[in-house]
Amino acid sequence: MPEIPWEFRQMDNYNMENFHPVRFVVSGDPVPKARPRVTRHGTYTPQRTRDYEEAAGWAYREAGGSLFEGDVGLRMTFWRHTRQRVDLDNLIKGIADGLNGIAWSDDSQIVYLEASKNYGSADPRAEVEVWTWTEP
Repeated sequence: MPEIPWEFRQMDNYNMENFHPVRFVVSGDPVPKARPRVTRHGTYTPQRTRDYEEAAGWAYREAGGSLFEGDVGLRMTFWRHTRQRVDLDNLIKGIADGLNGIAWSDDSQIVYLEASKNYGSADPRAEVEVWTWTEP
């Protein structure tokens, strides 16, 4: 796994003593969450979306992540190779849904979220960190 150039910013009034995030990278061009497809045979999630969600789950497990019980904070930085515009919220949803049942029981546990996207990267990826959120 490549060295992660994490930049930690002090969150206002946050107790940094208990800040022990699980950090991981999902390699490859980040995939936005696609809308479910409806056919006469039923509804399904496109394979590309399912594959990306699964990759996020495996990357989290490989980083030593386990199931968080309470509220969590989530920070994501997306580095895309292509300059094709995608919605940031769909990129977030692709990772968040991939971590359901793996990092948290339900994504309603996310109480703090920070995300950004960048274009034109020679090393496309999603850098993610998840931590237990405690009130300041």
